[in-house]
Amino acid sequence: MARRMSASFPLVLALLATASVAAAQNGGTSPRLVTVNMVNVSATHYAFQPSQIAVHQGDTLRFVQTGAMPHNVQFVRSPVGTNLGAAQMGPFLTAAGQHYDLVIDGRFAIGVHDIVCTPHVSMGMTGSITVSGPIVGTR
Repeated sequence: MARRMSASFPLVLALLATASVAAAQNGGTSPRLVTVNMVNVSATHYAFQPSQIAVHQGDTLRFVQTGAMPHNVQFVRSPVGTNLGAAQMGPFLTAAGQHYDLVIDGRFAIGVHDIVCTPHVSMGMTGSITVSGPIVGTR
């Protein structure tokens, strides 16, 4: 038994070393997936949950449709230097479980970006996304 353990020990060390090198090359962590649910709170109130979202450049936002009413996400105010192009307004999600992924990349300036669901802004479906730069030394 001791012989098997000692024979496998170098293999375990090699695997740990490979994982450590990969983590160091990636800055120690991977970009995060941040989920934002699009919910029907009541017949007259809709919301992004959470409505205050903090992300870093490199993260991915996933907007998930949880109800039956169509929802989307539109950026209505962004910091100077933001250039969202077609990402200014996302697609309408019409069925529960559908999602829209948005990578927070160089199009997003650091700062607060205000969002709304265009058909439900008057029913409270608003939020903000605070974008920070990548975490130095851990990203």
